[in-house]
Amino acid sequence: MLARWHLVAAPRAALFRHRTCTGTLVADEADPGRSRSRIGTLLWELRQHRHALRVLVAMQYRSTHRAQALGVFWPIANPLILTAVVSVVFGRLFPQAREGYPVFLLIGLVLWNFLSHAWLEATDCLMRYSEIVKRTELPPYLVIVATILSNGISLGFSSLGMLPLLVFYPDSFHLSAALFLLPLIVVLVCLLGLALSLASAPLNVLYRDVGYLVGSLLLMVFWLTPIVYPVEAVSDRVRGILFLNPMTGLIECVRDIVMDGEAPPARALALSVATTLALFVAGALTYRRFASRIADHV
Repeated sequence: MLARWHLVAAPRAALFRHRTCTGTLVADEADPGRSRSRIGTLLWELRQHRHALRVLVAMQYRSTHRAQALGVFWPIANPLILTAVVSVVFGRLFPQAREGYPVFLLIGLVLWNFLSHAWLEATDCLMRYSEIVKRTELPPYLVIVATILSNGISLGFSSLGMLPLLVFYPDSFHLSAALFLLPLIVVLVCLLGLALSLASAPLNVLYRDVGYLVGSLLLMVFWLTPIVYPVEAVSDRVRGILFLNPMTGLIECVRDIVMDGEAPPARALALSVATTLALFVAGALTYRRFASRIADHV
């Protein structure tokens, strides 16, 4: 089916509407001359296509929870169920764990579930939304960003699972000014998911087994991340290896903020920031390397 385009006047840039059998995609139409000569950063292009990004995020979020009995409540229920089961199995195996092991565990599971779901979905998103990639002028990475943001909404709902635990484990929560650091941690976790996805999504278009590789890698990294066990349960040498994983530092930072009411150690936070930014640069370079081949292979 041929796509139908409708230009609509806008104050600063034209809008295009791409009508498909599933809906209407609205986006800014960037001036081609300016887009090639003046857009030098990801943020500028995101601003140019901000309307399309909102539509893509909403579309992906609705499609994820369509036909689910629990709907938006599933992101809350899922980590709580996992926390209950894992707490029974592992709760007594780690005497080094802090008091309030379910709270300790839920923090790790919420952040890990976001990263694993976002990375897996974003790896396959260019194939899943191939019609958008082929039939619109949107940069393909916009679909990747929308997938991460859509999962970010689920992350927000998953965080509400802390409320029931606040009733049963009030001593495991400490309110302090350190809570203002939580948005920074959330941004870093989302940036980490985007960094990994920018590399894996275009590679998955060219080599369809990349998705299976990502799934296997996530299973391995899960046990290399202190989610069900505290970092104190391993030796100093192994602990140093664990902190090379940026998720280790980010999860520990959230636990320090929520459970101890303290700002995370500057060294651990700085290492997580540096590793995340390095991975983002590597992911962006990988995407740039293969971006020109995406439309020909989806």
